Parts: sequence; structure tokens; C-alpha cells
Amino acid sequence: MKADPAALLLRYRDQLAADWVRSLGRLAPALARRPADELLAAGRLILSEQIHALQRGEAREVRALAGHATLVGLLRDGDLGELLRALLALRDQTLDLLQEQVSEFPNLWRAARILVGAMDLLLVDLTVRHRRGQLPGSAVGPATSEDLAQVVGAEVRRALRFRRPVAVLLVATDAHEQTARVYGGAVEGSSLAALARILEQSTREVDHKIPTEDGGYLIVLPETDLVPAHSIAERIRLAAEAGEGADPALAHLTSTVSVGVATFPQHADSAPALLAAAQDALGQAQRLGGNTVVVSAEISAAEQPT
Repeated sequence: MKADPAALLLRYRDQLAADWVRSLGRLAPALARRPADELLAAGRLILSEQIHALQRGEAREVRALAGHATLVGLLRDGDLGELLRALLALRDQTLDLLQEQVSEFPNLWRAARILVGAMDLLLVDLTVRHRRGQLPGSAVGPATSEDLAQVVGAEVRRALRFRRPVAVLLVATDAHEQTARVYGGAVEGSSLAALARILEQSTREVDHKIPTEDGGYLIVLPETDLVPAHSIAERIRLAAEAGEGADPALAHLTSTVSVGVATFPQHADSAPALLAAAQDALGQAQRLGGNTVVVSAEISAAEQPT
């Protein structure tokens, strides 16, 4: 059937919110202990903003929910990892509904990208606020390896569903530990802030940009194959090398970056394999001395016997 995705979500909003709350016992047990009416209110709030994003045709304003009292309150009895997993589940449930109900809608993929972008902006802003100590329980820090696997897994499932490619970039600041040790936390923080600005300028709203525990970033690029993924990686590397986004007072300390690139299904047939391929590529870039982009396929070619 043909339908308007925004109208469809409005019609099923309360049902989706209730289904999401029922699923939390398995996904986020601590979060599930919150009063049901608070969880339903949070689900309806997020879905309402997704509906508005579809109506506006863009996702940017959804990130304001990261400071909304309804969502912030959910962290008092849970942790960031649980909340991120819960939000990813709500996003996937919403996309499943669209796929089932609007299979013939001509702009289904565009609607899906808006919804992915809207939720991902919210996830990134929650992570950043958490990292800066602006949310309850902020000592948890940046996304863990489990969180990264959740994000990559969700995108690979979506890529399979829509028969689209997805690319993963792992970006690491070269000599990150040495910079922190020699120049201190202020310079380290300035370097990471500059990298964050470069990533915002070099990628799309719908792309995941998630800080990792080692001071780098995981970037997941939906509907992106190797050629544009490599181009984006090179854009990031060149911008870092040129000192874009850096504090002028620290221009002489500009950090370069290493980037590992892998794509699904070209370099891997599963989410764990895709993440591992990107990690291997990043390791190779670092072994080559940094300030380098390495694609997973290049490692395989280099390791073949001559």
C-alpha cells in the first residue's frame, strides 16, 4: 500500500511506544524498572520528534532531546549503554513498521534515512553530553566495544534488509597517548575537539560518529560503498593534516590521523567481521607510521605470497 510515513507513525505511535516498553526487560533491565508511564512518555516523545523530522524532511532538531528532562531522567536508574541500546531498538522497531506497512512507498529509503539520521544525532549528543559530565551517571565515559558492536550490527541488519552497502571507518589520532603525556589533558582535549569538528564537516547527518574508549571515533556510513567511503576517509585525513578545526594557539601541535576502512558486503559478511576488518585496517595504517588511510582489501593483497 502507498502511504505517508509521517501519518503512519502518528497512527501507530502509541502502539509502538507500548511495544518498545515491553521489550525493555530483555534489552535494558535497569531501565525497565522505571515506572511504565515514564517509559511510555519517553517513547511517545521520541516518536513524536521522528514524525516531525519526517514532516520537515530533515533530522537535525531531534538532537535537542538529548537535554530533555524526560530522557535525562531515564539515566538516574540506568546507564548510558542501556539507554543507547533501548533507543536503537526503538529505531529498528520504527523502521520495521515502515517496511511492513509502506513497502510500495516511492520514498521509503529517504524516510528511513531521515529516521536513522534523527536517532543517530540523538545518540551522538547523548554520548557527548555523558562524556562531558552533563548527564546523571556520567562517569561511564565514551562508547564501549559492546556499544560499537550494537551500532554496526544494527546498520548491517538494515543493509541486508534494504540490500544496500554500509561502510565503517575507524579514525585514531596519531600519537594520542604521547600528546596526553607530554602536553597534558588540555591539549589532548583540544585535539579531540578539532577532530570532532572535522568529522561533522566531512560526513552527513545520517552517519554515525561515535567517540571510542581510546580517544578515536567509529564512523558508520549507511548506503555507502568503498569509493565514497575512501574519499571521506581521505577528506578527514587531509583536514587533520592541515590543522582544520584546531585552536590557532596550538597550530604547531596539529595531530594527524590514521583511518581504517571496511565495507559490507565487499570486505565482510557480518557485523563482527566488518568491525574486525576496519580494526585490522586501522592497525595497518598505524604500523605504516600514521597519517594514512588503509582499506581492508589492501591488507589482504599485501599479505598474499609473492
